[in-house]
Amino acid sequence: MNHRTGIPLSTFLLVAFLIIGFGATVAVRTVLENRQQRVVSQLGSQESRRTAEQIYQHLYSVMRKGWSRAELEETIARIAQVYPDIAIHLIRGEPVAGQYGDDAASAEARRSDPELAAALADGHTRLSETGTMLRYIMPMANHAECLACHSNSANSINGLLDIRIPSEKLRAPIQATLSPIPNLISLLIIAIFIVVFLLLRHQIVHPIVKLARRVTEMSHEIDNASGVAIKRTWPREIRLLAGQFNQMLKEVQNSHGRLVELAVRDKLTGLYNRRYFDEMLARTLDQAERSRQQISLLMLDLDRFKPINDRYGHAMGDKVLADVGKAIQALTRDGDISSRIGGDEFLIIAINCDVQNAAILAERLREGIGALAWQAEGQPIQVGVSIGVANYPGNAHTLDELLDYADQAMYVNKQERTARP
Repeated sequence: MNHRTGIPLSTFLLVAFLIIGFGATVAVRTVLENRQQRVVSQLGSQESRRTAEQIYQHLYSVMRKGWSRAELEETIARIAQVYPDIAIHLIRGEPVAGQYGDDAASAEARRSDPELAAALADGHTRLSETGTMLRYIMPMANHAECLACHSNSANSINGLLDIRIPSEKLRAPIQATLSPIPNLISLLIIAIFIVVFLLLRHQIVHPIVKLARRVTEMSHEIDNASGVAIKRTWPREIRLLAGQFNQMLKEVQNSHGRLVELAVRDKLTGLYNRRYFDEMLARTLDQAERSRQQISLLMLDLDRFKPINDRYGHAMGDKVLADVGKAIQALTRDGDISSRIGGDEFLIIAINCDVQNAAILAERLREGIGALAWQAEGQPIQVGVSIGVANYPGNAHTLDELLDYADQAMYVNKQERTARP
C-alpha cells in the first residue's frame, strides 16, 4: 500500500485557504463596491442638488431685482463660464409666456419633455440621472415679492430651472476618495488568511508531520525510532497527542524488545536458538573476513544425558539443561554468542579468539559443567561434556567447513572420553 498517495495536509490547507480567501475577498469587494456606488450616487445627488440650489438662489436674486430676460440670459452665460461642464436652461411657464411672450426653446421643452411638463404641473423638484448626466429640475414659484412683476396668482409656477451636471464630474472626487477602501480591505483579508494559514501550518501541520515521520521510522526500524520533541508553543491537544505517542513508542519498543528476545532465545536454557545462531555465525564470519580477525567455534554435546532423561524423566532432564545453559552463560565472555541447537547440543562463537584461547575456554567449560551436580531419587547426578573446536581461518574458511570441522572434533573428543576407563 502506498502511504504517500493523496494531498499533503499543508497543500490541502493552502488550497482551501486560497479558495476561501479568494471567495471571501471577491464577496467582500463586491459588497463594498456596491455600497460604494450607492454612497457615490447619494453624495453625487446631494452635490448636484447643492450646486443647483446655489445657481437657483443666484438667479432668483437677480430676478427679484426685476432684470429682463436678456439680462438673465447674460447672467446664465456668465455662470456657464464659471461652470463649463454644467448646462443651465431657463424654461418659461405658460403664465409668464402669456404675460411677456414665449420663446421657441421654452415652448418646445414644455411640449416634448415629460419631466418638465410634470414639474410645471405639480411644482415639485426633480432629480434624475440619464446616461452620464445628473438632471435637477427646480420649479420657480410666484411668491409675494414676485407679484410686482408677475400678474399670475401667488404660488403658481412662473418657470423652471433645468440644470444638467455630468455625473462623472461629481463622482470622480468621491470615487477617488472611496476606491482605495475595497483594495485595502481586500489586502487586509488576504493578510489575515496568510497569517492564519502560517499559524495553522506551524502549530498543527508541522507537529502532525513530525508524528507521521516518527510513525514511518517506527514502522521501518522500531528499535531506533526516536520520540517527538514536544514544543511548549504547540496547542494543548497536539502536545497531548505527541506525549501519548512518545509513551506508546516506549511501550512498543519495550514490547518489541521482549518479543525479539523471545523469538531468538531458547525458552529452557535462555541461550540463543539455532535460527538466530546461524544468522549470527554468518554475520560474524563476514566481519572476521573483513577485519582479518580470528573466531573460534565450540560445539558441545553432553555426556550421560540420555540415561538421566530416560530414567528420571523429562522434568529432570530439563533441569539439567537449564543449569547447563546458566553455566555456559557464566563461563563465556560477554562478547561470545552461545546457543542451544537442539537436545543436549550447544554451539558457542568465541569472537576474536585463536586456537590456544579457544582450548582454554573449552577446558573451562568442561570443568564448570562437570562440577554441576543434582539429586534424583536419593542419587547424585552429574554429566560430562564433549567439546569440538574449530578456528577461522586456522581450520576452515567457510561457514559449512567451520561447522563440519567442529562437529568432527567434537565426535573425536567424545570417542576419546568414552574410551577412558
